[in-house]
Amino acid sequence: METKQPNGSAPNGENDIVPAAALLTASRSGNLKNIEYFLHHDYDVNICDKNNETPLYIACKSGHIEIVKLLLQNKCKTNILNKNNQTAMHEAARKGFTEIVHLLLKYKIHKCDLDILNKKSETPLFMASILGHSEIVKLLLQYKCDPNLANWNNDTPLHVAVTEGYTEVVGHLLKYKCNPDIMNNQNETPLYIASFLGFSEIVKLFLEHNGNPTVPHAKSPLKAASTECHHDVVELLKNYRPPSCKSFVCSIL
Repeated sequence: METKQPNGSAPNGENDIVPAAALLTASRSGNLKNIEYFLHHDYDVNICDKNNETPLYIACKSGHIEIVKLLLQNKCKTNILNKNNQTAMHEAARKGFTEIVHLLLKYKIHKCDLDILNKKSETPLFMASILGHSEIVKLLLQYKCDPNLANWNNDTPLHVAVTEGYTEVVGHLLKYKCNPDIMNNQNETPLYIASFLGFSEIVKLFLEHNGNPTVPHAKSPLKAASTECHHDVVELLKNYRPPSCKSFVCSIL
């Protein structure tokens, strides 16, 4: 149903300034009726504001699910970058809007790039991992994002999930083959961080997925656990036997 008014203006007068601003404002406020009007009258669905944020980006940031769906149905672009080099997927993942993330993934025609790095070299998966959004992490992994892309410090999503103690997120990352042995710029593996912090359940997960306690040139998980008096972690590491070496003993060096 057309929402055009007798004087040609959009409902609520949102295009009294300029059409672009009206579409962006409606996306921000969640006014679905006005969005329908603007799209019916061929407003540019990919218009950007001063921060280079599109209506889709703004709707994702604001959690307006129905507007996101409508914009996707009208073939908006999903990979336009804002001034921080972030996509709409970055923002939805950061905010924890699981249903919006699923919508962005579902509309395959738009070819949503899951591995774009923002200015801090963070992917959407990295953002979801550091904030503990477990279901979003799982979705992104199911759609085959790269789980090993690291930020400026060479921290992977696994590093930051471990640091925050998000056991469920760590489990998802390990299940989808995130490399457990990557070192950050401080020569810390995720297993080292878990051991240092005393997260015994996370340490168990790493050992079950063959995380290496003695990565060459990396800081020692066993030494960290011993120094911090995490005795349960010390026992886990000492008793670990990798599948390839039944006589393996974790070194404290």
